[in-house]
Amino acid sequence: MDSSTKALIRTFSEKVGRYPEEERKQILSALRWAEGLHRDQLRASGEPFLIHPLSVADILVDAHLDYQTVIAAILHDALEDTGLSSRELRKEYGREV
Repeated sequence: MDSSTKALIRTFSEKVGRYPEEERKQILSALRWAEGLHRDQLRASGEPFLIHPLSVADILVDAHLDYQTVIAAILHDALEDTGLSSRELRKEYGREV
């Protein structure tokens, strides 16, 4: 992972500090999961694949949206671009996400 992605993750992780502890844990868990799912994927631009979903989630945190919406943003590319199934996603984060 490149240094700019690490910096984005670090900044995002600090921002989610405004959520209650259990919600923050769920958000950061989804982030770690997405990191693993997208580990070796790159966008056509050459950027790490995670940049886009993380950037979307960052905007939603700034907009003070609920934690389920933030998790959905983090994982929104995972169903179509990784081997993740909707069943696995529901099991881990519930129907709402």
